[in-house]
This record gives sequence, C-alpha cells and structure tokens, in this order.
Amino acid sequence: MLKDVGKKPVQWMLKEMAVFLVRLKRPTVIAVTGSVGKTTTKEMIWQVLGGSDAKALDKTRGNLNTEFGLPISLLSFEWSLDWKAWARNFLLAFPRRLVNFPKIFVAEMGADKRGDIVYLCKIARPKIAVVTSIGSAHLEKFGTIENTIAEKGSLVENLLPGGVAILNADDARVLGLTSKCQGSVVTYGFAQAADIKISQVAQEAGTLSFEITANNQSVKIELNVLGKHFAYAAAAACAVGLAFGLSLSEISRRLAGFKLPEGRAQLLRGKKGEQVIHDAYNANPASVAAALEVLSTFETNGKKIAVLGDMLELGSAEVAGHKEIGKVAARTADLLLAVGSNGKIIGDEAQKYMPGQNIYWLPNSEVAAIALENLTKEGDVVLVKGSKAMKMRKVVERLTDYKCEYE
Repeated sequence: MLKDVGKKPVQWMLKEMAVFLVRLKRPTVIAVTGSVGKTTTKEMIWQVLGGSDAKALDKTRGNLNTEFGLPISLLSFEWSLDWKAWARNFLLAFPRRLVNFPKIFVAEMGADKRGDIVYLCKIARPKIAVVTSIGSAHLEKFGTIENTIAEKGSLVENLLPGGVAILNADDARVLGLTSKCQGSVVTYGFAQAADIKISQVAQEAGTLSFEITANNQSVKIELNVLGKHFAYAAAAACAVGLAFGLSLSEISRRLAGFKLPEGRAQLLRGKKGEQVIHDAYNANPASVAAALEVLSTFETNGKKIAVLGDMLELGSAEVAGHKEIGKVAARTADLLLAVGSNGKIIGDEAQKYMPGQNIYWLPNSEVAAIALENLTKEGDVVLVKGSKAMKMRKVVERLTDYKCEYE
C-alpha cells in the first residue's frame, strides 16, 4: 500500500513536480479559500471562464484542496492507495501534463493548520485570490478566530506582484484583509459600497435570480440552485470574469449553465413524493443556518423536516455553534431529527423554542434514515445536512432512489 511508503517523501515529490510544472508553464492561477463556499465558488469561476468548453482551463478536482490534493490536481493523475497503480498513473500523466498544461487554473485551497495556505501558495503561485468568508469552521485546529483570519489572510499576502484580491464585502473579517494586499482589491456582496453589488434576489422553486451591478452596468443572473447564499459565489465568479475581460452579459450567459457539485443543495424527489434537499456533503454553523433558511422558504401543505448531523472541527465554538443551529431549526422546521452526540445539543436547544414531541435524537445516520421512513409523507420537504464524516448521505439514499458518488 502507498501509505506504507511514507507520507513525507510522497508529499515532497508531489510538491516538487507540481512546482516544476507551474514554474515552467506559468499559468494564471486563481486561488479560492474561505470557511464556507470554497468549492461552489471555485466551480462557478470555472464555469464563467469557459468550463468544459475551455481547452486551456483546469481546476482542482472535487475538494482536493490540501498539500496532497492540490499537487495531484496540478499534475492531473488518478490517486491510488496501491503504489504500483499510483506509480503507473503518475508516469503516464506527467508527460501529458508537460505538453498540455492549462493556461488558467482555478485552485481551491483548504487549511487545517497554520502555514497550510503559504505552503499551497508556494506550489501554485496565485495571481488572483478569492476569500469567501471567515468563520468558525476548523476552529478545533486553529484554536482562535484570530489564527483563522491570519491563515486565510496569508493567501492575500502571498499573491504574485500585481495580483488581485477579491473579497466578500459583507464579511467584516474578510474585508479586513484589504490592508494585506499589495495589489488591487475588488469587493463583492450586498453592501452598497461593494464593487460587485448583489441586489433584487428572488427564489422561485429551484431557480435563484438576482441582479449584479458592476462598473455602472447591471445584469440579471438566474441559477438552478436553492438559497440566496449562492449569489455570493456567483458575484465572486463575476469579479473574476470581469478581471479576464468578459462582459457582464457573457458572464450571465455562462452562469446559466452552472450545476452544483454533488451533495450541495440538490433538490431530489423522495420515494413517497417528498422533496429532499440533499445538502449532506459538509456542514458548519453558517452553512447549516443558510440551508435552514432555504427550508423555511418552501411552500408546502406538508411538514418541513430538518435532519441535522454533528458539525465537526468547531473546537471551542462546538457547543455555541450547535446551540445556535438549535435555535434556527426551531424557527424554520416543523420537525427536527438531530443526529449524533452534538446533535443532542441541537435538539436540547431547539426544545426551548418548539414542542418537544417534534424533536427526535438519533445516534447515527443509519438509525435516522430508518426512523425517517415512518415520519415522512408526500408533500413534506426534508433537509439533510451534516459534516461529511457523519455520513448523512445514507439518509438521502434511503429516502430517494439517488446513489451518492462520494463516500
């Protein structure tokens, strides 16, 4: 097995090969980081810049955004735990990448500890940085919010000369990174002073519409998504598109073809005729609150059911984060299924604001999936959300005919 070879030598080799290619080919790298919305923002930027139709465009795969994942995406080969398969894939991919390396690369950058972003910047050498948000995600590993701010801010600090930082104007922590940028700064959000301004947001069924105003011009954008928070990702993608010389009308046209990655606010049909919001890929307080707000907007004769699993890696914000979600769930859902050890905190807090008989605590997703079968009927709307390790996808798979591709 590859893990027996040793993590550090493999990591070093991946880094050196990726660094070699980036220095040799000099692509324009757009790096995306933040506590919430990294993957969706990356995917929207990719869509705006040409998506699958662009021959000289590439991106990090899925959420491969670590010291292993980013080099693997830059080198463009399939990972395997079998060392022979790994070596074969690498040897076949590297010569192809030498010839066909992309001119533009959209890189998602994650961080579990201080120094991770700097490490990734030394590999990818970004020219454009997008910071989506700074919150309590991964606080368990960073310790304090100040450490999180410093880590995310290192992306802005490590841009190439003449780089551009694209910052969320509605997040004070993100906007505070302006002083760290040696190049130019472009802001986006609902704030009146934002360079890329979002307004006129409306959600009808599975279509989100809103207006983007930039450079004294406006355009209407329509996306097949649920939740106004996706307007932020689109606005960031607009900022990148404008930086590449695209018009707002062309950006709007390209975004119309956007499809969400799996497990992020997908609307599915349940076996009984329920509507199931599959948002089970990951979770933190901000994303769960946003998903619950989406649930609250549905017009239905049935129940609005929230199935919420533990939010992991919150560190010192663990109890407060789960209590916060308990309050929001009580306001937005008719029925709450709280899953996992920290799910009990959600349920206990919700009980202060909604009838106790409408709250269920389940130890894991398998039990929750079985219990839910007897609680739903046609017309109900079911939100399924939780950190990936909670395997909330099992609830989705039991309620629908959908089979998740991720484990």
